Amino acid sequence: MRRRLVFIKFVYDTLTYCLDIVGFRWVPEEYPLGEYRGYFRNKYGDYVLLYRNANDETYRKIIRKVPHKILLQEMTLLQFIQSGANLCFDGLLMEGIFRLCAFLVDTSIFCFRYHRPYLIEISVCPCIGFVYDLYLKSMFKGRDNSIWRDILIKSIEMVENEE
Repeated sequence: MRRRLVFIKFVYDTLTYCLDIVGFRWVPEEYPLGEYRGYFRNKYGDYVLLYRNANDETYRKIIRKVPHKILLQEMTLLQFIQSGANLCFDGLLMEGIFRLCAFLVDTSIFCFRYHRPYLIEISVCPCIGFVYDLYLKSMFKGRDNSIWRDILIKSIEMVENEE
């Protein structure tokens, strides 16, 4: 259970940092309790921001295909988030975490731009625990804290390979 909370906190910290950098203020309503310092690094958030919209097929085309009035309905957005999250994990799990963070940042910015940041709590937040349970639980089992360093290194490699 602790590893799951650490992962959720890591993604929340990434979202909070990235949204703040682009000018939006968001703090999750249900921040996981506990001291989980040392996992998220600003450098990771900076790389997520560099990667935003890099995967045109997964992120931008999907958002552009669906009119915002339809996409910004609660159930439609929740389905969109779940589909997008699944697409993030079609390759390596470490890359999937990074893609997921970028995808959730893009989606959260989209919610802010259409004056619906409350949808982040309804759609983005539940997705994080779902993703951990579905894809990452076994990867984190038996690993020590060095996994976070590995996640950062993999994200840097991804961005450098995209450029």
